[in-house]
Amino acid sequence: MLETKKLGFWYQDKVDTLFENVNLQFEAGNMYAILGKSGSGKTTFLSLISGLDSAKEGEIFYQDKSLNQIGLTRFRKHHLAIVFQAYNLFTYMTAYQNVSSALEISGEKKENKRAFITESLKSVGITEDLQHKKVGQLSGGQQQRVAVVRAMVTGADIIVADEPTGNLDEETGRDIINLFEKIAHDQKKIVILVTHDNDIAKKSDVTYELKDKVFHKRVKKLSQTK
Repeated sequence: MLETKKLGFWYQDKVDTLFENVNLQFEAGNMYAILGKSGSGKTTFLSLISGLDSAKEGEIFYQDKSLNQIGLTRFRKHHLAIVFQAYNLFTYMTAYQNVSSALEISGEKKENKRAFITESLKSVGITEDLQHKKVGQLSGGQQQRVAVVRAMVTGADIIVADEPTGNLDEETGRDIINLFEKIAHDQKKIVILVTHDNDIAKKSDVTYELKDKVFHKRVKKLSQTK
């Protein structure tokens, strides 16, 4: 479980906090949405729970150890993977090479690496002919699928994404959200999506809406559950 305790953040003066005394929990097997308007602080919150920045007050715990105890670099390398709105793929590499590089960096060992990467990409609709094209030749939706697979293969237990459908058309965006949902439910990962889109929030098991510096919790209705 990933958990925040009395978390607070501000830039210059504590009087101008983005949020404070935040106590949230994220459990394996669920997809979460961090919902909020532009400038509300949701992306800053994502940076904190991703170990990219440090809180002004409070702590973040993963498996009952604080991130400071684990070490932010170690936490990011071994426990968490990030999917960016702009994909952040290596454009001079093929889709296959992007995933292969992530596997190497994470230190994950696979008995048959080539087959593992090929099948992982196929599972999200990236066929073998597409796998060996430079990612710049792929559509936005295809690039985002590659980015998701790149996060999946690292073995990370937590996958976070910042506005993962922001550059995609509506139909492709739905496919990507369905993919995240499948990862959470089938692979028992913690999946956390930052979004301003309430439709995405409705698909999530739990939504934390950041409004007026406070996180408001919404749980998916039983009739909507998987």
